[in-house]
Amino acid sequence: MILRFIIIELIAKFFKNVLQMVKLLLLNKHVLILLRYLVTGCLGLSVDFTITFFLRELLDANQYFASAVGFVFGGILTFLLHINWTFKQKNNKLSRFGIYIITSAIGLMLNLLITISANNLTLHFYASKSIAVIMVFIWNFGVNRIITFRSNTLLRRADTLSANRN
Repeated sequence: MILRFIIIELIAKFFKNVLQMVKLLLLNKHVLILLRYLVTGCLGLSVDFTITFFLRELLDANQYFASAVGFVFGGILTFLLHINWTFKQKNNKLSRFGIYIITSAIGLMLNLLITISANNLTLHFYASKSIAVIMVFIWNFGVNRIITFRSNTLLRRADTLSANRN
C-alpha cells in the first residue's frame, strides 16, 4: 500500500514537472516561433501535396512540374502566414518578399534536386518528396529566421533606398 502511494506520488510529481517544462518552453519566444513556423509549414505542406497530387494524379502532369507548382502555392501561403502570424513582421514587406522569393527559389531547387536524386535511388516518388520537404524545411526555417523575417536595420535601409529611387 505504501509502495503504491509512493509510485503514484512520483508519477504525479513527474507530470507536474513535465507540465512546468512545457509552460516554460511555450513562454520562450524562440520555441513559440518554431512552433508557429511548424504549424504554418504544415499548412503550406498540405497545399503543396494537395496541388501536387491533383496535378499529377488527376491531370496526369509531369511529377516534377506538379511538385514545383505545389511548392510555389504552398510557399505563397506560408509567406502570408509568416509575415502576419509566425514572425509578426509587418514592416518592410516588399524587401522581405524579395528575400523570401530568393530563399524559396533555392528551396525549390533543393526540393527538386532531392526529389529527383531520391527517386533515382528507387524510392517511391512521395517518399522522395517527403525527404525533400524535411530538408527544405530546415533550410527555409534557418534562412527565414536569421535573414528574411529578422527585425533589423538592413531591411529598413533597403526600403529607404528603394523609396528614394522612386
